[in-house]
Amino acid sequence: MNLRFAALVAFVLNAASLFAAEKAVKPDDLTKYHECTAAATKEETTADQMIEACRQPAEAGIPGAQYAYGVGLLGRNQAGDRTAGIDWLEKATASGNPAAAFVLAGVLLQEESPASQERGRSLVRQVVCSGYPPAVSAFAAQGVTADKIRCSPAPDEDFTGEWIADLKWVKVEPVGEGGPQLKLIFSKDSVQVFMKSGSDWVEVKPGLFKITHIAQSINVSAMESNWDFDGKWIESWTILMLRTEADKATLSFLRTVNNPHVPADLGWRTFSTLAEGNAIRSNR
Repeated sequence: MNLRFAALVAFVLNAASLFAAEKAVKPDDLTKYHECTAAATKEETTADQMIEACRQPAEAGIPGAQYAYGVGLLGRNQAGDRTAGIDWLEKATASGNPAAAFVLAGVLLQEESPASQERGRSLVRQVVCSGYPPAVSAFAAQGVTADKIRCSPAPDEDFTGEWIADLKWVKVEPVGEGGPQLKLIFSKDSVQVFMKSGSDWVEVKPGLFKITHIAQSINVSAMESNWDFDGKWIESWTILMLRTEADKATLSFLRTVNNPHVPADLGWRTFSTLAEGNAIRSNR
């Protein structure tokens, strides 16, 4: 694997916005992490700039920043940087970051030490079985695929069995100020969903929303999964409209996000947002 800095930066995927955090992570650390991911995803960023941007959130224990910091050190390649870079990649890998494991596998497979070679091969298996797209693509070209190495199914992806949930009603009063603005455009068998951003309407998840419609109720839902700076993410949107008049309806909006490669003690591993309000039909 070519470990030049430009090639390493190419492994960094677009960073997702951070919506929540545990108290253990300071707000300033989250701000710095955003600056780190912004720097890491720019082609013109130098190794020194990446190191400077990512040092604080890496030291705060955020795996995505540890990954970027390690990549920056490897790219700068001054005295001691390789060892330090590997150490930071190991920290991120230990927390489950697949991008760090991918880069680390490439580094260790270049080592002459049998122990490093063995560790590198185990990381290859780990990242291929995780489904991390750059790893899947890179190693498939070498004949290493999930089928050939017999990856075990992820236990948290099988929903077989009986589930019982103890739930509580959640209602916020008084109603808080602000909140999202949504626009839905229904045709015969499809829907487009837009969210207000500044003064513009931006379409969300085009082509992904499905409709379930019975009488005066309609359910609009979408699920999507991809990869970003923190690894894999799975996101779902559910919008439920209940008609109250011909051109009026109550609307509930639920969004859930799961980042399975983020450590459990970081608040944005899983989170959900819920908003409720009224919708008015402006035209037919």
